Amino acid sequence: MIHRIYSSLPMFKTLALKPGLNVLVAKKEVGASDKQTRNRAGKTSLIEIVHFLMGSDAGKDSLFRLDALVNESFGIEFDLGGEQLCVERSGQQKNKIHIAGASFLDGTSTLANSEWVELLGEKMFGLRQVSDVNGRMPTFRSLFSYFVRRQLGEGFTAPEKQANKQQVGDYQVALQFLLGLDWRITSDRSHGALDNFSQLQGEAARQEARVEFLRQRFESAEQMESAKNELDIERNRLTLRLRRDFSEQKERLSAAILAFEETSKRLYESAGRMQVEVTPNGPTFQFPMQGSRSKGIKNMQIFCFDMMLMRLCARRGVGPGFLIHDSHLFDGVDGRQLISTLKVGAETAQELGFQYLVTMNEDDAFKETVAGFNIADYMLDTVLTDATEDGGLFGFRF
Repeated sequence: MIHRIYSSLPMFKTLALKPGLNVLVAKKEVGASDKQTRNRAGKTSLIEIVHFLMGSDAGKDSLFRLDALVNESFGIEFDLGGEQLCVERSGQQKNKIHIAGASFLDGTSTLANSEWVELLGEKMFGLRQVSDVNGRMPTFRSLFSYFVRRQLGEGFTAPEKQANKQQVGDYQVALQFLLGLDWRITSDRSHGALDNFSQLQGEAARQEARVEFLRQRFESAEQMESAKNELDIERNRLTLRLRRDFSEQKERLSAAILAFEETSKRLYESAGRMQVEVTPNGPTFQFPMQGSRSKGIKNMQIFCFDMMLMRLCARRGVGPGFLIHDSHLFDGVDGRQLISTLKVGAETAQELGFQYLVTMNEDDAFKETVAGFNIADYMLDTVLTDATEDGGLFGFRF
């Protein structure tokens, strides 16, 4: 759970959070466009602050390297490993993480960012128990980004991807880990001969005319055919392993599918489904739902998926213990559907004991009402606005 988000900026709007649903509202200036409001109020910047404090890269184009912010520190007070920590980081010293309240660090108060990320992976997801492998493996940054999707990374494009550019092998490994499946099967598939053969296949398809080039890669056509046969055998072996794992973990898969469908049923009469299937290229994740081409329906698929992850992680005792959705999740969602979604989110968070932080524009928050739910009960005392120079999250415009 996150208790507080703060900064050394004198006008920064410190956020004090509570268990369950928390709604951060931004008032919209009369005449301002949605884009202007989002840019000025700082709702999406809040997501970036959380990622910054959870070990994201802070390259030269980072928000925290801007002249207006680079010398300022940002902080978060949250629960980790059964303790309440205060963690601070600045753009000026982006590789240093200052930590207070962590007795498990034996007096250490400063970690390198890479060490902090490793610690987060251990405490949130048990990644230190993951043995070394030659192929892909679950990483803290890849897993955590499902719980705090970033609009800057186009994290609201598909449920199974926490970023638009996330590679297939990366999300296959991440989701198999989060669902409690054997992610090592995909890891084995993603390195060595199979990886080389996949690259070769793509290269051959693009350059069929360059036969001589391919001949230089293999001493003879027979050698190439022999290698292909061996690789096909290995691919089939890994596919059988995956199919066997799905069979052995049928209960876990069924729990995930059921959790997705139950959340969907609470939002739509015609509930959506989650399908996880075995293919020669690894597991696939599909989400059939009536009207799924619309932006609003796609975003609700993401909501159902994320709630499913929270339910499964709660059962396994892994994960950050909080889920954050910024206002982009509700793009294209009608008012009644939006308020129903918040109600489901509040009820699920209370049932499972996690924290659910949502940011949204004021005009979206009060478009509709639904019986048994009053959004005002969950609104933070802090309200952002773009109407004044100091009304946004940072307390000034830059």
